[in-house]
Amino acid sequence: MICVGRVQAVIMDKTWLGPRWCRRLVAAVYTWIERMAVSKFNAIVLAESRYEEEMHARHPQYRDKFTLVRNYPVLSVIDRPMQPFPRADRFTVIYVGGLSGPRGIKNLIAAVGRVEGACLWLLGDWSADTFKRECEAMPGYAKTTWHGKVRMDEVYRYLRAADLGACVLQPLPNYVVSEPIKTWEYLACGLPLLLSDFPLWKAVFHQWSWYADPMDVAAIADAITRSMTDPAERATMARAGREAVELTYAWEHERTRLIDLYRRLDQMK
Repeated sequence: MICVGRVQAVIMDKTWLGPRWCRRLVAAVYTWIERMAVSKFNAIVLAESRYEEEMHARHPQYRDKFTLVRNYPVLSVIDRPMQPFPRADRFTVIYVGGLSGPRGIKNLIAAVGRVEGACLWLLGDWSADTFKRECEAMPGYAKTTWHGKVRMDEVYRYLRAADLGACVLQPLPNYVVSEPIKTWEYLACGLPLLLSDFPLWKAVFHQWSWYADPMDVAAIADAITRSMTDPAERATMARAGREAVELTYAWEHERTRLIDLYRRLDQMK
């Protein structure tokens, strides 16, 4: 069994692999490897609904090998008793994940810097020391706290102490069609969202989020301000988002598909 996703698109986004022609070559090699692997494996697990459409289109003769098991948060872990993290004395925007340019970190720092009464928490690894130093030199970084790389089961303590979960990824081909698990984790922890204004994200998260052009610092700052000044709307979004996770977007609803797949594979022995 193998788990796959939109690897070709991810490869094209990895500038550290070299110039575009080099990334195209790597993506082509991966495509060949994928074709061979799909023909050999008994089962392939897909983590997002969009992957199912893509893989069925690329490998129509092997449709029966694909099983969709979406990567949703585990409520039994999120809801366990834990020591709360101290809340800040200001409105807290939080981002969890890789800290890099394409993930919109600079614009998020700059935007929070423009909003009086707001601060930013960052949890995750920096993509490079040079990028970290560039961010630290920004005026908005005075209102930013980097908490370092935090163990996943500890992240939820920080999320529960924040006010708004942010994910302002830049409009790269792989990002605009993704469904980051952090967004579902934010909702599971009772946070409304601040997201890039991608059409897919507006369709999926429409009633639980404020949106902004991720390339426009002023627009991001305005969305933060609107969220901060409307606690009633934040509470409504947070409550609706948490209910949606409980009803649909939790691992507890997905694990039965994986268990059924294991049973089918066991019967094939």
